[in-house]
Amino acid sequence: MGSWAEASAAKYVGAKNSNGSAANKALSAGCANPQASATLDLNNVRTLIHSGGDMWWDLKQFARYLVPADGNTAHALYVGTLWIGGTDVNGQLKIAAQRYRANGPDFYTGPLNRSGANQGEIDAATCSEYDRIWKITREAVVKHNLCLNLNPSDPICEGYTIPTDILEWPAFSYFDNDPAMSGGQHSIQFIHAPFIDIDNDGAYNAAAGDYPAYDLFNAVDCSVDRTPYLYGDMTLYWIFNDKGNMHYETGVSVANTIGMEVRAQAFAFATNDEINNMTFYNYELINRGTSTLYNCYFGVNTDGDLGCAQDDFAGCDVTRGFGYVYNSDPDDATCGGSIGYGLNPPAIGIDFFEGPYQDSNLYDDSLVVGDVNTYLAINGLGYGDGLIDNERIGMRRFLYYRNESGNTPQSDPDAGIQYYNYLRGFWKNGVRMTYGAYGYPDPAQCGYSNQSADFMFPGDSDPLHWGTGGVDMGFDWKMEAPGSGCAQLAAADFRFVQSAGPFTLLPGAVNDITTGAVWARSFSGNPFESVELVRKADDKAQSLFENCFRVLDGPDAPNVTVTELDRELILYWNNMSISNNKNNNYIEEDYTIVDTTLTEEEKSYKFEGYLVYQLKDESVTADDRHDLSKAVLIAQCDVKNFNPDGTPISTLINYNTDPDLGITIPTVEVEGANAGIFQTLRVTEDAFASGSDKRLVNHKKYYFMVLAYGYNRYKKYGPEGGQMTGQTKEFIASRKSATGKIQVYTAIPHISAPESNGTIVNSVYGDTPEITRLEGQGNGGLELDITPESEEVIIKDPYIAYDLKYKRGAGPIKVKVIDPLSIEKGTYLLKFLVPSTSTDGPSLIRIVSKDTRWVLLEKSTMDTVAV
Repeated sequence: MGSWAEASAAKYVGAKNSNGSAANKALSAGCANPQASATLDLNNVRTLIHSGGDMWWDLKQFARYLVPADGNTAHALYVGTLWIGGTDVNGQLKIAAQRYRANGPDFYTGPLNRSGANQGEIDAATCSEYDRIWKITREAVVKHNLCLNLNPSDPICEGYTIPTDILEWPAFSYFDNDPAMSGGQHSIQFIHAPFIDIDNDGAYNAAAGDYPAYDLFNAVDCSVDRTPYLYGDMTLYWIFNDKGNMHYETGVSVANTIGMEVRAQAFAFATNDEINNMTFYNYELINRGTSTLYNCYFGVNTDGDLGCAQDDFAGCDVTRGFGYVYNSDPDDATCGGSIGYGLNPPAIGIDFFEGPYQDSNLYDDSLVVGDVNTYLAINGLGYGDGLIDNERIGMRRFLYYRNESGNTPQSDPDAGIQYYNYLRGFWKNGVRMTYGAYGYPDPAQCGYSNQSADFMFPGDSDPLHWGTGGVDMGFDWKMEAPGSGCAQLAAADFRFVQSAGPFTLLPGAVNDITTGAVWARSFSGNPFESVELVRKADDKAQSLFENCFRVLDGPDAPNVTVTELDRELILYWNNMSISNNKNNNYIEEDYTIVDTTLTEEEKSYKFEGYLVYQLKDESVTADDRHDLSKAVLIAQCDVKNFNPDGTPISTLINYNTDPDLGITIPTVEVEGANAGIFQTLRVTEDAFASGSDKRLVNHKKYYFMVLAYGYNRYKKYGPEGGQMTGQTKEFIASRKSATGKIQVYTAIPHISAPESNGTIVNSVYGDTPEITRLEGQGNGGLELDITPESEEVIIKDPYIAYDLKYKRGAGPIKVKVIDPLSIEKGTYLLKFLVPSTSTDGPSLIRIVSKDTRWVLLEKSTMDTVAV
């Protein structure tokens, strides 16, 4: 992993202003400024998260949202923060919002008291205790559950110690004395971070098998169960609040803080598609205060510096609830210390998946086409689903502001009311945002209008004109087209706010905000082509959210071992016990199939084979495998199996819908040999070499990747009854390994004798030993040929050979050398512990050397016995 690229955008200048210093310290808990940070670095994004709720920068001046993550390159985002505001019964503003901490923070670490005289408060010691981010992975939790609950005797659990962040998971409980309970017991009042309570005692104890609450067995239906769970393959978890000290950022006095507790998680997935370029964020917001807030808004603030910050455009997609930043010209040059993306720059956006609950009205609200009075249902959640009062507001405002000098109406906010105005779709000075030009009602601007607008630069994404109360303004408002006949607007360093509201925030109310950062890059056309691509990627992000952030895994990529020899490399691979493809027994139900007439088995993918690629360099990912300039398939194997009609299962085709053309396009994913599985490979040629001599060169680096894949065809895709039916995705590849993202393996061929004390290698890959049968029968489906010595014994009286010796490669079992450097001199004994015809599972094989050392293999894992 490369070092961070230094990308400064000169965001602010100055120290604490009068707003911060004037706050009432007497009522403050005295918490210190949040200090802890952690890196989210699982997939093709590497970014920095802070315990005070802000993220994507280093708290000084440099951006820390690196994508692609494999080197010293451009950053796509600068700062992301939460904004929350509303008014109490007396019209007094209560707000918490954060940007760059120029004057200090608004948010502090730790949970607030749930009840009692100090309800909604916190002390400095608790803030300090919680100034921390817990970093865990799903794989680590899977292993913890295996070793503590499912199978502690598994070899992978030998010497297992509980990782610190699992052991110290912040699922602490508060207890109150309960006289009604006998034996001096206590009643549990509250638990912070979600966990699975294995022993059902109500308290978190990792040593007893409890674990952080990933939905390991895909049992949760988030459409009906909104209980917070953990998401992603890697998760950062932390807790913060707005009551720990003064609100320096907004200048609001302690008396006018909200009492908001936020339980946050940032997470990512390692995949072989667009999701590999995304990160996601979930905030569980609990109002611990005692005041009801009216006209409340929840929002997220994004400073989306895309490489060079000074040449960006901004826009939004109303239907998707998506705000984005893209480049104003085709070449994103380096500027002001920020590394640019160069030609064909990408686009990045924030999807506002879900916001707060709409106010209760004992009615199942729904979006009515043509009725702008149902405006809250735009891009919302739970509308028209038959359930009462479960509606969640989506993105209802999108507004940009600029990094510019002077106290202009569209510049950075520096007072609480200005933050609140931006949340509501007003400018700093209280003027309503309008449609056209820069969104400000200035008659001197081309495109000016007096029509109020909820969404800036929606382009063609608001065809029903929800943002203008149903008024058709006659043109699609974009920065390139701010009005009829107008020239495009000037590029700048834009920030934008996406918010949901208005709604009433009651004391004790629990809400969620879930967002996702989506990145995509088009290498053709004008800069807006990247916007088109990032919107398509966002559709996949939306689908992921709607499916409870459950990702079809595919069989885990195996672990690969490389033996380096003279102008030769030996690859062999296996699956760990925590892999979903242990013993090549991967099976996974496709939850996207909605046909209720199918059985679980018919809906399920099963392991089918392996794909071995040589890669151009270590930066190539599984998503690049179809690009012949980056990846070359050098070997493939698959299970020898057949369809019900007797045809071999070999060529697998996925039928993907082109979003632009609206037609289904078949893509051949693999052309299988249908000849059985192997898990070793000898490599002697460079797939990228030109010329006649393609042999590997000693002391040169070569790169490899091995993917597993699964197969399902419950019904062949094709026309039936006037429509296309059947399995559209027969093939599914690895999206991760058992321990995280798919690995690229580096190998350097060389003469091995010097590193083994001059040992001469007396065998080569594929050598077969001479086999002697001591007992048993059968030929294993192989052609047999005994040695002349055994023939001599057979033709002599009494015409019996008690020990049959076979020629090399002509015995009843396949045994071959796969690692010549590991072969030890000796005589080896092989025993089948269960009959090969047993239906109780794979036949276990033991190979024993003459010094009684045992090697355990499972017959089903490879086509040969490897020694």
